[in-house]
Amino acid sequence: MMPVTPIAGINRCNVRVNLKFISEDTDRHGNVRRYLRCPGHPKIRLRSVPGTPQFLAEYQEAVAQTNGASKTASRSREIKRGTFRHLCVQYFANGEYSALDVSTRNWQRRALEEICESHGDSTVSHMQPRHVRKLRDELLVTPAAANQRLKALRALFNWANEAEETTVNPTLGVKRIKYASAGHHTWTHDEMAQYRKCPSSDNLRQMAG
Repeated sequence: MMPVTPIAGINRCNVRVNLKFISEDTDRHGNVRRYLRCPGHPKIRLRSVPGTPQFLAEYQEAVAQTNGASKTASRSREIKRGTFRHLCVQYFANGEYSALDVSTRNWQRRALEEICESHGDSTVSHMQPRHVRKLRDELLVTPAAANQRLKALRALFNWANEAEETTVNPTLGVKRIKYASAGHHTWTHDEMAQYRKCPSSDNLRQMAG
């Protein structure tokens, strides 16, 4: 086991600061190598000269990297395999999702993470079409958003079936909500006749022709 050596760094106020979890070894050429070696984490090489501001900055970056890895591992352990949240995490990490355009990835992630807030711990293998209809109908007052949620669920389960992450697809047979859209106004015959009488319409027709 490599010895843990107390090493000082210099902060911006030129004050010496004792740094924890630094270890040293010597390579076959006699060069001293230094590492951040936090318990339970891989060692990280520190290449700057000890006692310099650069060394302190490198040390702090390594510590932040180690802390970030700890938080990520903790979150991963909290997500139980077989749950809806776990399936979403797997989907977001796969190449098929990454290949989607940014806009599609964003709205799919928003829709699925919104479901995770209330139903993330639900067991995927127990999901049935009636559960998907219920999720769809939670947004019944905004039919377009409800249909988009259903579309995101279909994308999720289509991928999951293909990737053999699950054998169920509760979106099958669930229909989109039909609703009347205001859309664009369709001109009446009178409005078309009035447009044709407008002098500028001749110029537009010539440009179109």
